[in-house]
Amino acid sequence: MNWIEETSKGVSLVCCFFFLKRKLRGIYHLQDTTNRKIYKEVKRLIIMKIAFDLDGTLYDTLPIILEVDRAIRKDLGYQYVPREEYKSKFQSRDWNKFYRDLGIRDEHVEEVINRFIERFKLSNPPEIIPEAREVLQKTEQKLGHKNVYIVTNETPEGVKKRFERDGLLHYLDRIDNPFQGKSEELYRLAKSNNGNP
Repeated sequence: MNWIEETSKGVSLVCCFFFLKRKLRGIYHLQDTTNRKIYKEVKRLIIMKIAFDLDGTLYDTLPIILEVDRAIRKDLGYQYVPREEYKSKFQSRDWNKFYRDLGIRDEHVEEVINRFIERFKLSNPPEIIPEAREVLQKTEQKLGHKNVYIVTNETPEGVKKRFERDGLLHYLDRIDNPFQGKSEELYRLAKSNNGNP
């Protein structure tokens, strides 16, 4: 969970954002990005806003990502990277580092990134994760439409294509496409309105 605490006129305002991860045996797991001490305090806090990560949380993007990556590797003469190795190194903060960590030589990194973006745009939209729609709807009922955010690096056109197919156009106005990165955007969203809905 990402927690932001501000003190204003002696009042401590706490706003939390969290990503629901895939449903597993009827239990939703939270991705804890802070220490355990803060995590244990969750029962004492009121959730004011919630942000879902589009890819990997609401949509199963990994199969398409791997398919695109394998095609690019084949074109450039690189070896196949196993799924688990790809997942273990995946991060979206620094694409140059990510591809170097996966064995792409410096002279090919920019080309690989550009090819990936183009091929990913041309691929069919990923499948929605089972029950993601239901989770969005229940969250909206509890917190209100304006307190639900969907954070993604996907293009607006790509998001619209998915949402049209999956009956989620109602949430198009809740998309947040951060130029500066997801963690910075979560911080900005949490600070907006002084942490109040």
